[in-house]
Amino acid sequence: MRKMLCIPVLFLALSVGLTTPVRAAPPIEGSGTFTDSNVIVTPVRQADGNTFISVTFTEVDTGILTGWCLASFTEVIHSDGAGNFIGSQTCKGSVYSQAGTYIFSFVGTQVQAPFGPFHGQFVLSGTGTLSNLHGQGTFQAGGLSGIYTVAVHVDPCARELHR
Repeated sequence: MRKMLCIPVLFLALSVGLTTPVRAAPPIEGSGTFTDSNVIVTPVRQADGNTFISVTFTEVDTGILTGWCLASFTEVIHSDGAGNFIGSQTCKGSVYSQAGTYIFSFVGTQVQAPFGPFHGQFVLSGTGTLSNLHGQGTFQAGGLSGIYTVAVHVDPCARELHR
């Protein structure tokens, strides 16, 4: 019995010495602007006083996020003219000077849909050289251009974004 007790205690003592503490880098906070163009609105259907539309567009981002994006979203326009939308966009460019592809998933609301002021939130991820990137932020606009704020995090095993 005494031998059986020593083996788990020895294993525990060895494993405690072999672990590495987990560290997370602080997020990088930033902001910038965006400008949308080539907007195509396609009515999808109507139901119970609501209109469902599909929207595609291109976007140019400047600031901590810099790139050219292709985007699409679906919006529900309610009978009072307000709208709710959900979508995504894929961008070729850079995040804090690190080149690659970054992806937004976003949701938002609009006072006068489909071309009135809007605001919302997004989550950010990356692929390829930006695969260890993730973040979240907010956006707002009064037309085809607006502003965003974002907190970006790079997993510790990734290359440093700060040079």
